[in-house]
Amino acid sequence: MKKKIYFKKKNNIFYLIIILTIIIASLLYFLLFFISINKPYFKIVNNINEYYYIPIDKGGEKIKYLNKKSINNDYNTDYQNDSKNNNFVNLAFTIQIYSNPNLILVKKYKENFIKLKKEIIDENDLNIISIKSDIGTDYFLTFKNFSMKKDALNFCNNFHIFNECIIINPSDL
Repeated sequence: MKKKIYFKKKNNIFYLIIILTIIIASLLYFLLFFISINKPYFKIVNNINEYYYIPIDKGGEKIKYLNKKSINNDYNTDYQNDSKNNNFVNLAFTIQIYSNPNLILVKKYKENFIKLKKEIIDENDLNIISIKSDIGTDYFLTFKNFSMKKDALNFCNNFHIFNECIIINPSDL
């Protein structure tokens, strides 16, 4: 007859207790695991404390023109070469040729431009307008007056007088 090594009568209760303990522990583990799955992993608490502060003296280089604004609709008509050509209100769409805050440089550019292209361009089609802003006064040398932007674009595409065409509406500046 064979010997029963594992299932002797004395040891049956001992093995039964171990097996029941493993089964109860695994059931408890699965139960706790199921409960923890249905909970959020972590909660974000509302923090009302300050994360950072902005110092009064930031150091470094001071920013110039911090209180300046961009160009506003306040225009200036100090320079009037020809009152009919330089009338700011009559310009609808025009081609910007040159812009500079120095009026003398704009006049010189206009004279040189007329000398170079006097066969093509009529001097009466050139306008100098000035726009006053918080930064200063800018002077624009413009060419022709168009009623619609599409007409100005067609002129730029058909007549290659300028390297680049910048079409502006001075009343919107």
